[in-house]
Amino acid sequence: REFRFQCAETAILSMMRTWPGLLQMTEPGAKNGVSHLQALIDILHLDNSYVRKKILLLLYEVLNVKAPTDLSNFSMAVESTNSTSFRENWKLAEDFIAKEGVDILPRLAKSRPNLLESHIGYLLAALLKTELPDALVKVIVNASSNELSILATILLGELLQLSYILLPREL
Repeated sequence: REFRFQCAETAILSMMRTWPGLLQMTEPGAKNGVSHLQALIDILHLDNSYVRKKILLLLYEVLNVKAPTDLSNFSMAVESTNSTSFRENWKLAEDFIAKEGVDILPRLAKSRPNLLESHIGYLLAALLKTELPDALVKVIVNASSNELSILATILLGELLQLSYILLPREL
């Protein structure tokens, strides 16, 4: 069972990380008008904590957001996802100045579009269309474990933050 989940996760990640795959995932189906992405998000409404956790971790990976490592309590989980906290690849012997600068400082080139931001922006718009925030709130409220609630809460915050930064106000 775990192997099947891992294969499915790899296939979904491979599709979502490319433009053609993302367009295929967001295109409404011919029979019922539901996109593959909508079907994936609808899985969060099922009452299966194992599958919900797998989908939440998949969404962290798709959005290129660091998933919390310590889920014992909320403050520790938030601290583990802090983008300005020290990381292992910021060590002095491993060119930490360059790595830290790339991770923390904003991009200075304003004349060229950032294709990664465009890709994530399109993905965010598609996720908002599938009503992901409502599904995350349902997971938070109806979670059977504290870990699942913490994962969904932090993902909701990251989703809203990325939407504020990358999407126009109309969405």
